[in-house]
Amino acid sequence: MRMLHTMLRVGDLERSIRFYTEVLGMQLLRRKDYPSGRFTLAFVGYGDERDNTVLELTHNWDTEQYALGDGYGHIALGLDDIYSACTAIADACLLAEMLDQSNNVEDVFIEFQKQRKPVADAVIEDSRHGLDMSTCRSRFRNWIRDWGLSHIPDHKMKEIVDAMVTGR
Repeated sequence: MRMLHTMLRVGDLERSIRFYTEVLGMQLLRRKDYPSGRFTLAFVGYGDERDNTVLELTHNWDTEQYALGDGYGHIALGLDDIYSACTAIADACLLAEMLDQSNNVEDVFIEFQKQRKPVADAVIEDSRHGLDMSTCRSRFRNWIRDWGLSHIPDHKMKEIVDAMVTGR
C-alpha cells in the first residue's frame, strides 16, 4: 500500500500553483480542465507520480474561496489487493463498534471471531459467479447496516461495492 495523492480544493488555481512551485519548489506534473464538470485538476509534487506522493489541486470554477477546513478533499491510496483491504476495513468497523459497547477486550475479541462476516469476500465471489451488481450492492448494504453503519449513504455503498468488484 502506498499513498498516491492528497486532494485540496483551491479558490485561485494559478496562485496556488505558483505557491507550490515557486515557494515550495514542487513541479507542476499535469493539469487538465473538465469543462462539463466545471473544474480543473492540477497535480504538483517533488517527483513523478509513479514513485512519489503528490498533491492534487482541484479548482471548481464557480467557487472563489473556501473557509478554513472546507478545502480538504481526500487521500488516495494505492493498494495491491483491494479485496483484502475492504475486508480489513469492514472488520475494523465491526471491531470498533464492539469495543465501544464493552470494556472487556478479551470478550470482544472472542465475540468478534464468532460474528465476523466475510461478506466482502462473498460479494466478490457472487460477482465472479455472475450475480448482477444490483444484487451484490443490496447484499453489501444489508451487511453494512447489520453492523450498525446505517449512516453511510446508498451512493457511497454503491461506490464501495463497485470498487470491490472491479478492483478500482
